[in-house]
Amino acid sequence: MQWTSEEIWHGRVVLVTGNSGFVGAAVGRVLLEAGAVVHGTGCTRAAKACVVAHRMRLPDEARHVIERVSPSVVFHLAAPVNPDLGGHAQQVFRDGIIAGTAAVVDGCSAIGARLVHVGSCAEYGSVPAPYSEEQRCAPHGEYGRLKHEASEVVRGNDTVEWSIVRPFRSLGPGDDASVVAAAARAALQSEVFEMTDGAQVREWNHVDAVARGIVAAGSHPGAVRQLINVGGGPRVSVRQVVERIFVLANADPSLVRIGARPRRPHEVNQLFGDHARAEGLWGVVQQPTLDETLEAVLSWQRSQIGGAA
Repeated sequence: MQWTSEEIWHGRVVLVTGNSGFVGAAVGRVLLEAGAVVHGTGCTRAAKACVVAHRMRLPDEARHVIERVSPSVVFHLAAPVNPDLGGHAQQVFRDGIIAGTAAVVDGCSAIGARLVHVGSCAEYGSVPAPYSEEQRCAPHGEYGRLKHEASEVVRGNDTVEWSIVRPFRSLGPGDDASVVAAAARAALQSEVFEMTDGAQVREWNHVDAVARGIVAAGSHPGAVRQLINVGGGPRVSVRQVVERIFVLANADPSLVRIGARPRRPHEVNQLFGDHARAEGLWGVVQQPTLDETLEAVLSWQRSQIGGAA
């Protein structure tokens, strides 16, 4: 894809906050393959796919790191992901997401860097799917509310060339925290896997395809001051994905216990996007079939289990 090519990115200095995370590491890999000089940040975990790693605590250290690196583009993915703990912990999450984003915007403004702020499809909440960028968001989980507030911080700035991308469900090698990762581990070890009814329909994307969309938003001139959904993978129920994982792993399907667990609060039945805006800018981002992606997940999980043994 032109907008993720070496022709555009070779030799350019970029900063990927949250490079230590699953999607952040994938963004770093795409940029490294295109020849960019990638600086990455992590806080509790070390940055991964980068040339230079930085430890950065949000919000306090954001502007300092941005000014020291002086990137042409900042991809902002760093954010805590579990703000439902209450009390002091909730304030820490709020500071990391809201104040952290404001500090990144401030840093970009100070040096004239372009900003790609990575929001979340959870911002849409209870609006009807497929989610479109034109819809008024109605997040009802705390994470979605905080991410939406952070996006509004970005949208309110008129001194930075920003883009806001909202990625949809990502999976692939390196994922160790999702229902897909947990199901893969259970299948490979012939363990019982308890889950909800699994009727929730989700859009499933290979993480590298999502990363290419995020990187494209950092180079395409038409992405400036735009909200852009990123994804476009197949729409399949959680139950079907879990059952397919057990088939591909040659595991006993009776180990999957459908309905053994309640759904999480605020979980929506359908979560998938309208990707016409992204496709109008840079075309369809090709990605493997769902089976190929799940095979890659199983292969990576197998290596992790083997390494642990």
